[in-house]
Amino acid sequence: MKSNLSNYNLVDVNKFTEKELIEDETLISKLMLLEKSGNTKETLEYIEKIIPKIKEQEKEVMTRIIGIIFEKKIGKEKANELIKKLKGEDEEMLAVIEMIRKENQMYIDIGVKKARKEAKKEKQIIVKNMLNEKIPISLISKITKLDEKEIEKINKI
Repeated sequence: MKSNLSNYNLVDVNKFTEKELIEDETLISKLMLLEKSGNTKETLEYIEKIIPKIKEQEKEVMTRIIGIIFEKKIGKEKANELIKKLKGEDEEMLAVIEMIRKENQMYIDIGVKKARKEAKKEKQIIVKNMLNEKIPISLISKITKLDEKEIEKINKI
């Protein structure tokens, strides 16, 4: 009769340095480091060091680990903060992104205002040219969608 038992390799976490575990490419090495932590403070320090090293495809797993396993140990607020950091939602980063958005909008607004000014100048030039060609104001109004009073103002400029 065959046994369904699998072979396991026991790994002594203490044989590895903190640096070796953090720098290793695998998520399991980073989890081994967390297992090695002796207290909550050390756990937090390790998680902070691990987050930048987590690969994109491992972020969801690490998010769950922090949320489910370590939340009780480090507290819900700190767990949420670390999850945000892991997902790249760092408060400072969000503030920088918001600042960039506002700055971009400012430049867009400046560009729109400048474009409107240019369009107005061009329209005035066209109206002036039409007036010089003795085109009736009523026809200019119909073509340019300007009222006759506005055309009279342009004529005086």
